[in-house]
Amino acid sequence: MKRSRGFTLLELLIVIAVLGVLFTLTAFQSRKIEAHQAEAAFYTSLERLFWEAATAAASRGQSLKLIREGQVLLVETESTPARTVRELAIPEGVEVALPEGTLATFTPPGRVNFSSDFPRDCQGPSFEVTTRQGTQRCYRVSLIGEVEVVEP
Repeated sequence: MKRSRGFTLLELLIVIAVLGVLFTLTAFQSRKIEAHQAEAAFYTSLERLFWEAATAAASRGQSLKLIREGQVLLVETESTPARTVRELAIPEGVEVALPEGTLATFTPPGRVNFSSDFPRDCQGPSFEVTTRQGTQRCYRVSLIGEVEVVEP
């Protein structure tokens, strides 16, 4: 008997099924990795937000304000009409303990004036952020916009 070379239909179906399972697992893992990377990028951007706003106020010679609107932190000019200078979206599943409204004003010498609503959780002007995993981070902000992560 002469055996033909190549794969049988059953062998091809098994290979396709195994590849389908591998691709599905990879897709779920890549979504987790992407969400984790977005969260890590948010923390870095959050740490720089205050410093960048204070520096922008000093270099522009005009006051800027930090506002929370829902799941977005905005740095806007105080002029009319207000112009958004910087915008930072809070990722889904991350909780930032900052109230709605104007939180701080950045004045031209590069100084941060905190509103009365700005929290003071960790020894001075500071706020807590809760990660998707439930871990808490405390961010302390100096009067010149430097941000330090401290133990809550």
